[in-house]
This record gives sequence, structure tokens and C-alpha cells, in this order.
Amino acid sequence: MSARIGVIGTGWWATRAHLPAIAANPDAELVAIADPDEANRSRANEVFEPPAAYGDYRDMLRAEQLDGVVVAVPHTRHFDIALDALRHDLHVLVEKPMVLRSDHARELLRTAAERGRQIIVGYPWHYNEQVNRARDWIASSAIGDLLYVHSLFASIVWELYRGDVELVAEEMGYTVNPTGRGTYSDPALSGGGQGVTQITHSGALLLHMTGLEPATVFAHMHNHDLRVDLVDALSVRFEGGCLGTIGSTGSTVRTQEEVLEYR
Repeated sequence: MSARIGVIGTGWWATRAHLPAIAANPDAELVAIADPDEANRSRANEVFEPPAAYGDYRDMLRAEQLDGVVVAVPHTRHFDIALDALRHDLHVLVEKPMVLRSDHARELLRTAAERGRQIIVGYPWHYNEQVNRARDWIASSAIGDLLYVHSLFASIVWELYRGDVELVAEEMGYTVNPTGRGTYSDPALSGGGQGVTQITHSGALLLHMTGLEPATVFAHMHNHDLRVDLVDALSVRFEGGCLGTIGSTGSTVRTQEEVLEYR
């Protein structure tokens, strides 16, 4: 039996990644989409042809028989929508960052456990073969104890954080809908910049590969000309004594390659 899926949010990433993946998966069935943005919803409806489309996700949760939902909306909306979905006894895939507050993360995990549902975060890098191989080596102590770890992520998002979404259209790969001007540039929607948008990827992958758990973290950030952070530098002491640094900048220019490295 195919999993019956609803997709909440029909912006750039939902229409580039999630909706095509559901359409291509024989074990998944797209039941409905929901988005208050009529133009985005209409274009997604035309391309992916779901049986139903809603302006309010809550109407979808009440009306449809679903097994799970994808939550692909601006960061500050993740918690409320994911919690609503769990309370409707649905499995949830929520885009990164999971949420913006640690107490919200704990509440989602607690609710999922109480209701016997799964909640996962959209971290596709975790499933790369080289990541799994490195994770196995570290877990088996094949390369010895970890004393120091380092992650660097340099990405092409400065214009995105300014709201100049047309300038990064090629890099972002808009297929059906572009990202909204304020989705990443307005703190009221994004909750921040490079930290919650990019370090959420690189930092999560570092923890996934190593199995390390942070004990204390000290961080610097700089916004430069933006309303959100562009450059971040973190110093981390992990449980067991390993030390680490996590650095990231969104200032890579469009003629350069993005950088993601671990040491």
C-alpha cells in the first residue's frame, strides 16, 4: 500500500525536490497540497496534479486521509505546522532547520513518541555512501579516537539573504516556483541567516558522521550588510573531550564552487 502524503508549502524547494520525489516514488501517493500563496499553489497544482489543493493546511489535515506530510514552509512556521500534523497522528518530514528553539524541538520529539509517529528532518546528505562509510569507520574506532573535528561550508547565498532571488535563479535551480523574496532575507520568516539555513546542514552532518554530542558551544556571527547573519564561527567542546570548530559563510561568489569539507 502506498503512503498517502500531503505537502504543506509549494515554494522553491517543495516544487524542485519534494513533489517530484513523491511523483517518482511508487510507494508514495500525492493526496493534496496546501499553500496560502495562490500563485504558487496554482502553478504546483498544474504541474503535479494532486487530487486536492488547499489554501489552508489545517483544512487539508481535517479533510484528507493522510499517512504523513512534508512541511516545506518558512522556518518560523515549522514548529506550529509540524506539531499540528503530529497531533493529527501523521508522520512528518519537516525541512531544515527543524525548528528555531530547542524547547520546540523537544516538544515535537515528545509528541511524536507519545503518538507513535516518526518525525525526520530534510537532511539528504546524511544518506550519501561516503558519509555512511565514514560513519562506520568512526563508530568502529577504525581510525582511532576523535580528538579534533572541523567543518567548513562556504555557499552562494549572499544575494538570497538580500532578497535578490532573481540573481541566484541559476544556482538555486527554480523549476516551478521561485523562493519568496523574504523567505531567507526577512528574520520574521527565516529566523536567521547562515546559521539556521546552512550550518543546520553542515553541523548536522558532522554530528551524524561522528556521533559526537556537543557539551558547550561558543559562537561569533557577522551580518555585514544584511538583516541576518552571513558569516558564523563556532567553537565546540564535545562530550568526552573532543574539540571542534564549525565555520560557514554565505559569501561565495557565483563564479566559484561551493565548499563543504570535513577534517
